Amino acid sequence: MKPVAIIAPAEIVDDIVEQLRPLKRGVDTPQADILDRIKGTSVVLAHPAPRLTAAVRRKAARAAKALAALEKDMPAFAGFPAFAGFDFVTVWTALEGIAHGKGPDPRCSSLDWVCVYQAYALVEKFSERRPMRSQSGNVHLIAQLLFEAVTKKPSTDAGLLKTVKKFLTSR
Repeated sequence: MKPVAIIAPAEIVDDIVEQLRPLKRGVDTPQADILDRIKGTSVVLAHPAPRLTAAVRRKAARAAKALAALEKDMPAFAGFPAFAGFDFVTVWTALEGIAHGKGPDPRCSSLDWVCVYQAYALVEKFSERRPMRSQSGNVHLIAQLLFEAVTKKPSTDAGLLKTVKKFLTSR
């Protein structure tokens, strides 16, 4: 087995930015958003959700909506001990990934599905190019980089590509 080179998150973020080029006009640099999505995907890996059934997606959507409504009041909770280490953006990003995943094929990994969703969301938000479903397409390459950033090991091309195709077909 070949040794796996661990890429520092900064290098992965730069590689993702490169895959998003050309960037849409008027868009700020996406590095902070990319780091938030990596953190959100890490939450999904650390605390795997049950299969992304319709019921789980509805609950995640309601939780994300409630959290978004609470965002403006978060500074008022700063002194409340339960919110001391709360990372709003990371949790919200993870919930959005689960809620909008449209549910993976049972043969797809939930982590793969969330990585593909995050990659698709980044392409839609920052890139002038449309999301492409080929092996050398922007969604697949970004999803691979997100998977590697979260797991510290490379993804399987076949599994992630299958997930990309199923995800983009469902759009």
